[in-house]
Amino acid sequence: MALANEVDATKKRLKLVGGIACLLGLFLAISIAGNAAATFGMLELAKDTSVGATASNAALVSTEKTNTNGLMMNKAGDHVVSTAAAKFRLNASDMPTASDDILYSLTHCYYTKE
Repeated sequence: MALANEVDATKKRLKLVGGIACLLGLFLAISIAGNAAATFGMLELAKDTSVGATASNAALVSTEKTNTNGLMMNKAGDHVVSTAAAKFRLNASDMPTASDDILYSLTHCYYTKE
């Protein structure tokens, strides 16, 4: 009789542990799915950007809704979405035709002999 009571108590404990394991597994699955959805959503929002055409990459950049200063802009072209300083190569032959904004934004100049 005592052995039967112990077996019943063990079965109840095993069911309780199994139920807790199922709840934890469900919480983990919901958490992973939520993180994946948030990451996917942020990537979808972030990809609506374009890099403007410069003298060196004009042939590679689509002409639709691009800027001409080489900054990363949103698709509408009205907001800069990059917080880092824009880095681009400006050849000496392009300097006379560069806009004042580009020339005034230069902070470092390097000379490379080619």
